[in-house]
Amino acid sequence: MLDQTRPGLRSLIVWLACIVSIALGMLVAPFPAASQPAAKMFRVGHLAAGGRTPDGGPPRPLREGLKALGYVEGQNIVYEVRFAEGRMGRLPSLAVELVRLKVDVLVAQGGPAAVAAKEATSTIPIVLAPAAGDAVATGLIASLIAVPRDREGGPHPPRGGAGARGARA
Repeated sequence: MLDQTRPGLRSLIVWLACIVSIALGMLVAPFPAASQPAAKMFRVGHLAAGGRTPDGGPPRPLREGLKALGYVEGQNIVYEVRFAEGRMGRLPSLAVELVRLKVDVLVAQGGPAAVAAKEATSTIPIVLAPAAGDAVATGLIASLIAVPRDREGGPHPPRGGAGARGARA
C-alpha cells in the first residue's frame, strides 16, 4: 500500500535503513575486539652454560616443540635467553636476571644451569633440559614421581585433588 501511494517514499526508507545499519555497524564493530582480553604473552627463560646458538635464541627443538603446541614467537610467547658461554661463575647472576624478568618458566640446559636456576628461585617452575648426572642425587629435585597412566598408556590426572604432578626442581 505504501509503494502504491508514494513510490519514492519506500526507496527513501530503504535507503535510510541501509545508512543507519551501516552507521550502527561501524559504531558497534570495534567493541567485540576491545572487550576480548588480550592473549597472554608467555615468557620462557632459557639458561645455558654453553655458548650462544647461531641465531641467539633457545635451541631449535625447544622452539619447534612449543610451536607445534600453538606457541608462536612474538604472538603468544617470548624467549629470554642467557648463555654463560662456558664461564660457570656467570650462571647464578644470569639465573637471577631471568627471575627478575618474571619469566613464566625457566628452562635450564645442563646440570650447572639447573643448580643456578634452583638457587635463584623457588617459585618459578624449572624445566631440566638434559641435566648432567642424577637429578635426585645432586639435589636438584627431591624425588622422581611416576605419572599415573591409563589403560591406553597416556597420563591421567591423579585422583583426589592436587596430588603429584611430576618432578619439580
